[in-house]
Amino acid sequence: MRKTKWEKIASAIEASIENGELNPGEGVPSERELVEKFKVSRMTAHKAMRDLQSRGMICRTRGRGSVVAGARTRTNGPVGLILQWGNIAMEAEYLRAFHEVLGADYRLMISVTDNDPQREAEHLRRMAAEASGILINPTADPQNLALFRETLESGTPVVCLDRVPYEGELEIDTVLSDNYGSTLAAIRTLLARGHKRIAYFTDHQMHVSSLRERYEAYVDAMKEVGVTDVRAYSRRFYLPTDHFSYSSYLQQYVYDALVAMLHLPEPPTAVFCLHASYMVRVLDACASLGLQVPGDIEVMSYCEQPPSAYGNGAYKVHRIVQRMQVIGRIAAERLLRRMGGENLPHEVIRVPADLCPGDDSRMPSEVAILRNGSGKLLPDKPSVEVG
Repeated sequence: MRKTKWEKIASAIEASIENGELNPGEGVPSERELVEKFKVSRMTAHKAMRDLQSRGMICRTRGRGSVVAGARTRTNGPVGLILQWGNIAMEAEYLRAFHEVLGADYRLMISVTDNDPQREAEHLRRMAAEASGILINPTADPQNLALFRETLESGTPVVCLDRVPYEGELEIDTVLSDNYGSTLAAIRTLLARGHKRIAYFTDHQMHVSSLRERYEAYVDAMKEVGVTDVRAYSRRFYLPTDHFSYSSYLQQYVYDALVAMLHLPEPPTAVFCLHASYMVRVLDACASLGLQVPGDIEVMSYCEQPPSAYGNGAYKVHRIVQRMQVIGRIAAERLLRRMGGENLPHEVIRVPADLCPGDDSRMPSEVAILRNGSGKLLPDKPSVEVG
């Protein structure tokens, strides 16, 4: 198996220790010396030193730098976890899955970006220098493409969650929901229920793969019923990245958009929401307008938490529930294999979501698996495992 640059450096120092050229307590070359000797970047040299330190082969002492350790014990290095928000349901599910896979053998280094690319860059640099591997929910902002590429070239294993960053420009492992297939199946379910005009509320960041794939599925589904121009029925809201879910003006935006659509010659009879933030605002707008859900208008939304977390009639919403624990387990297992030295081809792994119908006698009560755009209901199964 071909070694990365940092692995070659670490192996060279390890060989010097094993054959007695370097003895316990003796200094090892500094990162600056390694950069000059091996003609590599400072990050690559630092990664090699962190690897040796994590395995107990060297230790850092005040005033002396790095020296050969005495009685060595081999330990697993820390795993970096870079989240977007740090306080939402899907990330809690990720954490449960990571702890299940990694157990007590690995220490998690957790940081939060608030979806800010500059913070992401700061955390990614630190994790690349200190962690043995990184799990990240990326912003996918174009300004960090070079940093992601540099991190991978340094030999640090990286697995992305929830979105594919820099499609066509970077080969990187990603585990996420089947956003296109699940959304297409869900909207086809609404179409099969007689809805020909469906409103769609989403964010403006179409460079984010999950947003773009869901929107593309919506456009393709509407074409199936003859709606080739969805601009009158769709809204992309331009909102600040910092906790946009709680913006005081989002409610007014959603209300105004829904009112405008309801005055169209052919108004929508259903609304599809990118996530729960829009779902809650749509329900509030419907209540203000005296619309009954689902009697006057049906609502469908991506939403991981149970209806009891939202109130205000959320139990009547048809929810698309992503399998965050499944995604988290696959991502953590993938990272462990890469950290263990397996030379795997880069993959984008998509996990189908589940459709949980709202409390409505017109719709079956079973959970639907949204696989390959079929939306077929699976009878007598309260939950579905990935096949």
